[in-house]
Amino acid sequence: MPTLRIFISSPGDVAEERDQARRVIDSLQRHYTGVTLQAVMWEDMALPATASFQETIDVFLHHQPIDVAVFILWSRLGSPLGAAITRPDGLPYRSGTEREFDLMLASFEQSGRKRPVILAYARQDEEGFQQGVLKHPVDRWQDLVAQRELGKSFIQEQFHDEHGRNLRAYHSYPEPVSFAQRLHTHLRGALQELLGMDLAPTWLDDPYRGLQFFDVEHAAIFHGRDEQTCDLLQRLREREQAGCASVVIVGASGSGKSSLARAGVAAALTQHAYDEHVKAWRVIPFLPSLASGDPVSSLTRALADTLPELRASASSLEDIAVGFAKDPTLTMRLTLAPAFLRAGNNEKGVVKLLLVVDQLEELWTDVRIPGENRKHFLELLEVFARSGHIAVLATLRSDFFPHAQQEPAFIRLKAGNGHFDLLPPGTADLHRLITEPARLAGLQFERDQNSGRTLDELLLEDASDDPAALPLLQYALSELYQQRNPNQRTLMIAAYQSMAGVEGALGKRVTEVFNALPDKVRAALPEILPLLITADTSTSGEQSMVRRRASISDLTSDDDRRKLTEALVAARFLTTDREGDTPIASFVHEAILRNWGQLAEWINKYHDNLRLRARVEQSRAKSTEMGANP
Repeated sequence: MPTLRIFISSPGDVAEERDQARRVIDSLQRHYTGVTLQAVMWEDMALPATASFQETIDVFLHHQPIDVAVFILWSRLGSPLGAAITRPDGLPYRSGTEREFDLMLASFEQSGRKRPVILAYARQDEEGFQQGVLKHPVDRWQDLVAQRELGKSFIQEQFHDEHGRNLRAYHSYPEPVSFAQRLHTHLRGALQELLGMDLAPTWLDDPYRGLQFFDVEHAAIFHGRDEQTCDLLQRLREREQAGCASVVIVGASGSGKSSLARAGVAAALTQHAYDEHVKAWRVIPFLPSLASGDPVSSLTRALADTLPELRASASSLEDIAVGFAKDPTLTMRLTLAPAFLRAGNNEKGVVKLLLVVDQLEELWTDVRIPGENRKHFLELLEVFARSGHIAVLATLRSDFFPHAQQEPAFIRLKAGNGHFDLLPPGTADLHRLITEPARLAGLQFERDQNSGRTLDELLLEDASDDPAALPLLQYALSELYQQRNPNQRTLMIAAYQSMAGVEGALGKRVTEVFNALPDKVRAALPEILPLLITADTSTSGEQSMVRRRASISDLTSDDDRRKLTEALVAARFLTTDREGDTPIASFVHEAILRNWGQLAEWINKYHDNLRLRARVEQSRAKSTEMGANP
């Protein structure tokens, strides 16, 4: 079993971060069963009295190759080493940290710029520094400030040029928990890069999700959004400290909001949270359109399923739901807060809940949800976020942001840094998104013998041309997996060319599936499309058409409809779910609306009718609401 050595270098002011680093390595070890991860720390070394600390560390580093070197800095650089150890130019080192950084840089160059992977972290915490200074005698203050300036000088010299431009990368963090989360993410990437294809496959199924989102159980194959995951975790902590633990992820359709919220943030909290004050996180994924028009009642039931301690309340779930709608603050204090206390006693520590409100735009696209119910639901989310027990993470399509801004509770939920704009992944992130899942599944990309280019390079080039291509790229990758060479576990260039690349793969495949059906079955398409597509009546243009959920019984009301629906479900273009006791289906992603030729033509032909129908349904819902609330 190979051993990877991870060296942790830091002055003495970041002891908590050193402890967190050890926990991170232990956590990662559970996922890398084919390799031994060894934390290299001076406190674990047998330091003889015949040599200085640094001399012994130097000997160890020279004789035990380091694979990853982690440097952590805050308010100190460390103590001078003296005359025994000097720079190549004869000048003294200002500290052991500086010496160890030089050693790791030299090792990196000697290895052909391969090892060690060097990760550097700088804590940005002026308030914490000032509080620490006040704990020392006044005559120490000048020395402490001088040490902090040495640390700043080291970062300036090693990571910036004379004009302030970056020479090397380092990561900032505000407190130890944030450091641990970032280190976990970065170490995972470094280990996968170092190990390459040396380990046996750990993912035995399709490592790509096609048009479906990545959920918590897919965290291992979710790549390309590492920094965004860390940023969101940090924002949730900052928002909690500010009194409202809520963040809204805003992005275009197909930008990966759901996957980031679920396989990124939710998975990080449940699988490797490093906050010692929280013993367990529980997660509720919640879709407003599955609430049968009453999201508050539906969310109450979801709370009871995830937090069964709520059922011990003297009130029924129906009474709790009514209380959440009428006086959410009082109901929170009387029912939900005691449930969290009971959960904490059972778990021997604090239990918290992450509520992922996915596809928040459904509050407006689902005409069954009247404005009053929407208002109550958003106000309830705000109460949850201010409770100290629940963090709220919502996803919202950017074209629905103007609707949301009209709701005062939403404005408060996203106040400060509670608004997170999700941009398309950059080139480096796209490369990880393509290659890392394949590596985990033991897959290779074929190389073109004429050009010398590999398939992953072709995919990256095609996907980089279109910032909205993320769902199409995932679909193309999943199709390549289905058509792989099973003997060599290779994704083939010929298969990619036959599917017309990233842009054409989805449209080509859905057209093939549709055209293979009998004429009578194809003729049923115009009958089921009005059930599956609606319009956002407050916008105009191509993006105004959105998918909607329809009952399976309506979609299969005759034999031809049934065969068409079953074919689309079997080909994974329709996804099924349940709304209460009712089986439902919907298009798996709105990318189908734009890339399936027959469907796009139908939308264009009946565009005005769809918008008119949506307005009628919206007016009917408002009339019903006014009748119920005169």
